[in-house]
Order: sequence, then C-alpha cells, then structure tokens
Amino acid sequence: MSSDTRSRLVAALKKYLAELGVDVESPGVKDTPERWVSALEEYTEGLRVGFDEWKVFDSEESSIDTDGGLVVVRDIPFSSICEHHLLPFFGRVHIAYVPGREVVGISKFARLVSWLAARPQVQERLTGQIADRVMEMTDAKGVLVVVQAIHTCMVTRGARSHGSRIVTVSSRGVLQRADLRAAALLLAGSRDEGVLNR
Repeated sequence: MSSDTRSRLVAALKKYLAELGVDVESPGVKDTPERWVSALEEYTEGLRVGFDEWKVFDSEESSIDTDGGLVVVRDIPFSSICEHHLLPFFGRVHIAYVPGREVVGISKFARLVSWLAARPQVQERLTGQIADRVMEMTDAKGVLVVVQAIHTCMVTRGARSHGSRIVTVSSRGVLQRADLRAAALLLAGSRDEGVLNR
C-alpha cells in the first residue's frame, strides 16, 4: 500500500469516527485510524500477494506407498473478515484428501488456508475455494474440506447469538461418494448434518 493511499484511508476513518461523535483527539483514539489501516492491510493481504507453488513429493521416487489411502489435516486455525460487515470470523479448517502419485508438503495446507482467508470472504466460498485449489494444484483423487467458524457479526451485533458456529463442507472427486465422504467427515471431527455444502 502506498503512503498516499494509507494517508487517505487514515483521514477517511478519522472523519468517519468524528461524524459518529467520537473524540478523535482523545489519547485512546488519536492513533486508532492508523492502527485500523494497518489491520485492514493485513486482513486483505491475500488480494495483493500470490500463493507459492505446492511442495510435492513423487510417491514412487520417495518410496511412499499412498495405496489410495486418506490423508487428514485437522485443526488448521484461520481468521478472516466477513465481506458483508467487515467484521472478523475465525475458526478451524479440516482437510481430507486422497493422494495420487503426489504427496503434498503438509505445511502448504496451512499456507493455502491463510492465503485464501486473507481477503474479505464468505465462509461458504472459502470452503469451496480450498477444495478447488487442492484439486487444481495436486493430482489428488478427491478432497473434502470442513470449516467451522465463529462469526463476530452474529455474536457481537444483530442476533447476538453467543456460542453459535457455522459449519460448511465441500467435497470433490472420489470424496463426493457418500461412503467415503462419511468416513472423511468422521475423521475430520464433523458429521454431515445441518451443514452448508458447496
């Protein structure tokens, strides 16, 4: 972000807060516009940086016997901002995939989740994007993604529904089969009940 862009955003927020009746010169608030711009820049980083390529290992060259088995990566933490209110939502992502010849470097799943979350998002879309990218960037035979999140737009305003979580599920390839999907959901710590599917 250029210094000119940052200055304009800081000035805009300062004016907005003043219009709401906030004393923008008070000790606790005078640096808030600058802090807000820094936070928003971080929240939207995924819009400006690319995602580096997967580190993959050829299963035959690496003597890894994938045998069509299931690989599950659980409890990947993430945070994002809801594009409807620009308020945070956060939680955990679980990814199950059936590798082909290639085995993915496990840390790449966490990096992918962080990159896709670092922009104004909708949980349903985020879930599908993770599944699509795994299928596009690997030779996976199937992938299933479960996202469980708390939305502060539900918790701190409007319905003020404390303790509620949203669960979304996306599956691709062989993990769209009912039996494999059920097994993957079980391993990911979720049940395919009352979830939003994408």
